[in-house]
Amino acid sequence: MWGHIFNLNDPLIGADNTWVLWAICALGAATAIYMD
Repeated sequence: MWGHIFNLNDPLIGADNTWVLWAICALGAATAIYMD
């Protein structure tokens, strides 16, 4: 299970888009701080 979640060779599929969600959240926060 964990091996599938932390499949760094294919993160978008291996983590079920978890990395993408984290990236979007981080980008949104960084943008909000930068624009503010």
